[in-house]
Amino acid sequence: MTAIKKSKKIQHGFITSDCNKMIKLAFRNKIFTIKRPPNLALAKSTSENTLRHAINYIIEKYSLKYLKKEIDVNLIAAFAMIKHFGTIMSKKKNGSIINIGSDLSLNAPDQSVYHQSEDIKKVKNFKPIGYSLSKFGIIGLTKYIATYWGHKNVRCNALVLGAVENRQPKFLKKNVSKRIPLKRWAKKYEYKKALQFLASNDSAYMTGQMLVIDGGRSTW
Repeated sequence: MTAIKKSKKIQHGFITSDCNKMIKLAFRNKIFTIKRPPNLALAKSTSENTLRHAINYIIEKYSLKYLKKEIDVNLIAAFAMIKHFGTIMSKKKNGSIINIGSDLSLNAPDQSVYHQSEDIKKVKNFKPIGYSLSKFGIIGLTKYIATYWGHKNVRCNALVLGAVENRQPKFLKKNVSKRIPLKRWAKKYEYKKALQFLASNDSAYMTGQMLVIDGGRSTW
């Protein structure tokens, strides 16, 4: 499924499966058109319910099939979007690509937060390794694209998010907050200005970089 949501300053792309076919189909059927070099923001993350049958993500029983599925959605889909829209930007010699990373693009997950007691021996539902691999991969992709199309005035940066409040379990919010210097999770609206900055000419001399807004969590 492909959907494009347009605003005055930012164009967001979300893609979940069969990337190349869906993007090409959208262009062919004129579902959307690009009249000027857009700013492309990519947010990639598998739903943790999607792969719940992957034996709670424990390494010992984790199937390569599910690992490939996570990477397809979280990383390969991002590349597919960049490939198609970035090519258009490069021809017009103008554009800004914004990848969405997370604090787990910088550090390994602290699995102990996923149990009320913070005892890793009691954790049953781990953060999947596919998430870490793809989030680290997003940073590599960002740097690669920045150097590949830089001479054509196409920039590529990553907005690295911290934990964002979205009806998570109370114990999880409490455990994670302990590991954040500001002692709280982010509000959704707190990233709006950062996206606008990366999409605008205010960041015209910025490419291949990470804009980290995580409440200080990655500092520790």
